[in-house]
Amino acid sequence: NGRIDLSQAEAIIDVIKAKTDKAHEVAQSQLEGSLSKKIRELRFKVTEVLAHLEVSIDFAEEDVEEITYKTLRGNAEDIKREIKKLYDTSESGKILRDGLKTVIIGKPNVGKSSLLNSILGENRAIVTDIAGTTRDAVDTYFEKDGQQFLLIDTAGLRRKSKIYETVEKYSVIRSMSAVDRADVVLIVIDAQEGITEQDTKVAGIAHDEGKACIFVVNKWDLIEKDNKTLGNYTKEIKEKFPFMMYAPVLFVSAKTNQR
Repeated sequence: NGRIDLSQAEAIIDVIKAKTDKAHEVAQSQLEGSLSKKIRELRFKVTEVLAHLEVSIDFAEEDVEEITYKTLRGNAEDIKREIKKLYDTSESGKILRDGLKTVIIGKPNVGKSSLLNSILGENRAIVTDIAGTTRDAVDTYFEKDGQQFLLIDTAGLRRKSKIYETVEKYSVIRSMSAVDRADVVLIVIDAQEGITEQDTKVAGIAHDEGKACIFVVNKWDLIEKDNKTLGNYTKEIKEKFPFMMYAPVLFVSAKTNQR
């Protein structure tokens, strides 16, 4: 009935569903019209540029205030930058509202479920020495420092020739789907086994999807170390994954909570 606009109406459900104080604060601000006000200001500026353009075309011979092409172009560029700046906040707003989606992928039995449990500080996923215990993507929300996260534990991705059961094929498809909806991908590698061809394929999936990636070398407590071990292992990862130089490398032990 003209009392609120669409963005304010949408903010009502965000206020109700907000899981963190920050998400609630942003939703409340939008409900109160902060986004609507910004849109109105942009609309006014666009209309002003259009009006000057139309006047200069329709009344070229009349004695009206002249606005140079350079000024109009400059005003239009300013508006464009403001719109882009507003648009760029949509992704961070989505993460704030829905949580940062972080998927854990890797071969079977590298410790993905153990890593999930370690981060959460509780046994949320079943952990055994039997490869392939996790059959489906498991979604778990948690909050840290005011930010909501969604951790997604996935079934181990193994070579196609090793996939026999229909249910396991389905599990792999679900894992691939989890990567598709993730913001960040944790690529878990078994420190004892080292980097394998399957690891490069798993990492390639995340890279090809354009996801932010972090290499997590698990079972680091089982490795005999000297002052060069970590550096050499990091160098090997960078050499095996030259297309992913942007990805940080972390060395952890999910079982002991080390690092």
